[in-house]
Amino acid sequence: MKKLTRRKFGLSVVSTGFFIAFPQFFHWACKHSSETDKALLESIAEVLFPPEFGPSIKEIRFYKHLQFTLNDKNYDPDIQQAIRNGLSDFKNLLQQSGISSFSGLSLAEREKFIEGKINDNEWLQSWLSRLQTVIAEACFLDPYYGVNQQRTGWKWTHHQYGVPR
Repeated sequence: MKKLTRRKFGLSVVSTGFFIAFPQFFHWACKHSSETDKALLESIAEVLFPPEFGPSIKEIRFYKHLQFTLNDKNYDPDIQQAIRNGLSDFKNLLQQSGISSFSGLSLAEREKFIEGKINDNEWLQSWLSRLQTVIAEACFLDPYYGVNQQRTGWKWTHHQYGVPR
């Protein structure tokens, strides 16, 4: 049997207390921080904001802004939960449709899939609308906030920012 040191005991108490105090953070971090979720969300966002119409999802750093939105304590918690639930529901929809890798599909195939499902699912319409809002925010926010680097969205729309910004 291994000896329990004061240090190990202290760390276990602190970590347990942190899990108890912030269960929603750890639930979200463990469940949704994988690279596959990032790829899935970026591929969905690419359908909503195709690269031929403006800057790419990666250029405006959509996923970074989405993470910020979901972890912002001042953001509406109902909207945060709706985004999280929508991702889970979308994964279920993919599973029911027999699609194992949505991001592995071509852009045209992804568009066709979403167009085929959107009329039957009000939650999907609402969720995609919310994602479009996050995309627009990422595209037009000041680069100070870590998105829209090199003012990509501003250049796309020929936005002239004021001083001070």
